[in-house]
Amino acid sequence: MSVDVHPTIFVQSDRNPTVLASSDRNPTVFNSIHQSIRPKIVLRTRYNNLIMIFGKKIKELREERGLLQRQLSAALEIDTPMYSKIERGERKAKRSQIPIMAKLFNVEEKELLTIWLADKVLDTVEDASEVKNDAIAYVQNEIKEG
Repeated sequence: MSVDVHPTIFVQSDRNPTVLASSDRNPTVFNSIHQSIRPKIVLRTRYNNLIMIFGKKIKELREERGLLQRQLSAALEIDTPMYSKIERGERKAKRSQIPIMAKLFNVEEKELLTIWLADKVLDTVEDASEVKNDAIAYVQNEIKEG
């Protein structure tokens, strides 16, 4: 399976990156923006712009069980596009949604909660590449001692 990857420019944001331009949509605009505001943007590919281990896992579970996104969204009392964004890693699931998903997928709540929290940790340390391993080790040590 080949994946077609196109560079995309996003405005850096703590929660939701905003697409300014994508080379597959309009290469001229993409190149113009990229050259003029390079210090203010983050260049990433469409497929790695968000860490999404939780979204990947719930999509896998949903497909394995033959469930539709609209069935999950109804159970979570959100609209289908919102659920789709959670699967794609564009939105974060709420902690209160984890037990509902665990029940629907017939998996241990602890398993989903662990992946959900790991996703949040990775998202938090993503841009701190030079110190993220040290920060995680520090937290692990604090947890062991506390």
